[in-house]
Amino acid sequence: MKIIIIGCGEVGKTLAEQLNSKDNTITVIDTQSEVISDLTSRLDVMGIVGNGATLSVQEEAGVRHADLLIAVTESDELNLLCCAIAKKSLRCKTIARVRNPEYSSEAGFLKEELGLEMLINPEMAAAETIARIIRFPSALKIDTFAHGRVELLKFRLPEDSILSGDISREGAVLLKNENGALPLSKNNKYLIIGEMFEKMRYQGAGSSLLRPYKLITPKDAFDKNGVNYEYKQGYKASGPAINAALEADAISAAKNADTILFFGGLTEDAESEGFDRDNMLLPENQRSLLSILTSLGKKVIFIMYGGSPVELDEAEGASAILNMYLPGQEGGRSTYELLFGLVSPSGRLAESWPYHYSDVPFGAELAKTTNDVYKESIFVGYRYYTTFGVPVRYPFGYGLSYTTFSYRDM
Repeated sequence: MKIIIIGCGEVGKTLAEQLNSKDNTITVIDTQSEVISDLTSRLDVMGIVGNGATLSVQEEAGVRHADLLIAVTESDELNLLCCAIAKKSLRCKTIARVRNPEYSSEAGFLKEELGLEMLINPEMAAAETIARIIRFPSALKIDTFAHGRVELLKFRLPEDSILSGDISREGAVLLKNENGALPLSKNNKYLIIGEMFEKMRYQGAGSSLLRPYKLITPKDAFDKNGVNYEYKQGYKASGPAINAALEADAISAAKNADTILFFGGLTEDAESEGFDRDNMLLPENQRSLLSILTSLGKKVIFIMYGGSPVELDEAEGASAILNMYLPGQEGGRSTYELLFGLVSPSGRLAESWPYHYSDVPFGAELAKTTNDVYKESIFVGYRYYTTFGVPVRYPFGYGLSYTTFSYRDM
């Protein structure tokens, strides 16, 4: 890249040092010969002593063949003039240093009229950075987007931080709660079935994997809070195959239980970034257990983990369904607090949940070839279901809570 830098003060010197590489050909221009001599002796750059606001000097620097001209003298007006002259070469992109707030407020007009790619104000940028640091002193990194309207902050959370727990509690969605099955009472004993009680799925698979500071499973939270329960594994989360012995043991215990808490959902084998799901079903071993458990006439609470919608035919007979999604390291504690009413569910679905995969538009044609064509046009998600009158199990934005409402004197 051929770059011309006009003005070799501290900003110009720093730019020359930062941009000095084998991929860039840099020419520096300044009126002070000693400054040019210093730069050319230390860096692999070409130097010209002269007024960068003259066409002759810019042509000597090769402006007609340059890719970028950066004007960073002490004068805003001179920088704008340098860029205006360089723009006459048509090919060259320009950046001007402008420190006067009056010019900064008219940045859009100046960029459009003078053809500038960018206006920079190092002092203002430094002040804004300092202000952000003062506002968020514990942030490790602060990135700004959309011209400062959006900020992305990076923090290091301590092991006992409640932030991840807040997110998982607020994101959980209560899908079903017949006859006030939830919240639960700690005065009762419960039968817990499902290996996800011990091995909760708390994050996605593949490149999103993180190592949590301290993982709290539902079992950890139940034990810490003295919940009276009996546990049966019921299935193996490592695969979909039915384990007859585990299933029989769980069913035998269920026949003598009043309330059953079934922990399940999509395992890492069922969904990941590295492959497309073949269907929207829960793993076979969980579906088999759910079907039998809900046929016993017992109160069954389904606590579900996973990152995507699933078909829930086998859970139709459940008294309550709590969808925890992928709740993070505090997921176990959040699950406990939601189940026992320490927190009321407030999450809402971010997608429509169809009854079956056959209800998904063009679903039978997806992931069959190397290139997929999106035939839905604008009728994606709820737009399709509402426009064409296709019923769904749970609509976009759906979610229950423990609060009851009544209307009167309407």
